Parts: sequence; C-alpha cells; structure tokens
Amino acid sequence: MTRAYVEAHGDAVMVEGIIEQLAVGGKHAKAAVQHDAYVDRAVEFMRQTGADLLVADLGTEQQSDRVGGAAYLQARARALTDALGEARLVLHGTSCLTDAQFRGLAADGVIRINMWTRIAREAGQYAARRLADRLDAINAGDFEAAESHQYLMDSIEAAAGIMESVLELIGYDRLVEAEHGMDRRSP
Repeated sequence: MTRAYVEAHGDAVMVEGIIEQLAVGGKHAKAAVQHDAYVDRAVEFMRQTGADLLVADLGTEQQSDRVGGAAYLQARARALTDALGEARLVLHGTSCLTDAQFRGLAADGVIRINMWTRIAREAGQYAARRLADRLDAINAGDFEAAESHQYLMDSIEAAAGIMESVLELIGYDRLVEAEHGMDRRSP
C-alpha cells in the first residue's frame, strides 16, 4: 500500500512509511522489540516503497502516560541512519522521552517528531491543578475563578511553555539561526 501511495502521490507530498504497528500507551500491549534484522528489513522496506521518511520502532511508546516510561533505542536509530545513508527517521512516541533523550534525537538521525500527547497531557494536568487551586473561590461564587476561559488560558499557557521547551531541547533555535544567519539572543 505504501508503494502504491508513493507512486500515486509521492511527487506532491512527503511520505512517511511504517513497517509495523507501534506501541500505544494503554491501547495495545507493547510488543517485544524485534532486534533480529530490523535494520535490514527497514532498509529493504524503504527501497521497495520509495517512502521519503521512516517511522521507526525505536522502543518508545505513543500516547504514554508519563515521561521516562520506555527505553529509547538510540543504537537502533543510529544504525538505521547509517544504513539509510542519511537522516530520514520519524519518531512517534516522544511523550515518554526524557529531556536528555530529546537532546540527542537529531544526532541519531531523527528529523521529525510527534509531540502532541505530552503537550496535551501535561497542559491538561497543569490546568486541572490550577482549577483545583481556585476551588474555594469557585464555590464562593467568584466569576473569574469559575469562568471556563481561565481553564483554557491555563492550558494554553502550559502548552506553549512545553512546546518552547521541546523545541529548545531538539535545538530548533540553532536551526533558525543557521537558516537565517542570525543569533536570536541578540536584538
């Protein structure tokens, strides 16, 4: 199916190919990581399909309920990048990565990530804590404390902060500087 899609639409869109279903937190049992010939199978898959990018099983878990909940397979990422000859990896499942693991993704050949689960989870938790902190004021009839806009703004504030943090961890500021020949820190 991937090859047919690439043939039909590959000139108009960038295609991510995936060899197998990835683990999803709370929805599917995490399959044992396949070590035997994974890199060879991935290279062959990319050759046969013509996909631009590879969504690789790097041991992480999509929609994880916590950071640090899975073992990131850095050696596999690097072996895939070496075998593919260039950085072409996509990582679904960043919601379980630690800050230290985020920092090394680009060097491992990961050029695209999904980061929504972590943002949604942690922003929602932050907004819920802030709502709980206002409970006495809400029960006393304080309109500002009860108005749902405040919950949304708390969530947005946290989401923006998490996005900035993740972008900083993956070195986005260095990419912007290199792309535009400027240092963001100077006026």
